[in-house]
Amino acid sequence: MFVIFLDLDGVLVTQRCTKSWVQIALPYGATTYRNICFDEEAVSNFKNFLNKLSELTEYKIVLSSDWRWNNPEDSTRAIFDQYQIPQYVDITLIKEPETHGIRGKEIKFWLDKNKWSNLYLAIDDIDCKRHIPKQNFVYVTNGWHSRGFNEWHVKHAIQKAKTLLGK
Repeated sequence: MFVIFLDLDGVLVTQRCTKSWVQIALPYGATTYRNICFDEEAVSNFKNFLNKLSELTEYKIVLSSDWRWNNPEDSTRAIFDQYQIPQYVDITLIKEPETHGIRGKEIKFWLDKNKWSNLYLAIDDIDCKRHIPKQNFVYVTNGWHSRGFNEWHVKHAIQKAKTLLGK
């Protein structure tokens, strides 16, 4: 089994799909805005990656995005369904004292807690290389302002997965 730690903003959500922003009321009178769509091209590329990965091994998705804590889970799952992306099976811990809200540390904490092997990739537009080994990280550089998860990332992610799987 292979784990994919998936970020959303900058990976599947880019500035190209900002047409669907909605205001969400937060506790104590605060508000925030969330995007309720994914970038169709980035989603197509990600699903292409998943299809290629499924030819190599079984996988599961763990959500590591900030959407874990600032978007209602049922609406996040509904968007996954809308775009026919396999559902995530878990989330990384949310701002635990051990991780200080640092994405790479949150992923590492999940790996340690679940006694997980080296069979994983973290896909993120935040540079996690300080905490995640280079061979396990796909960096979607400048993802929000570009095309998010693109064809190059598909090729790069499959190459890394094959190496990790010894294929």
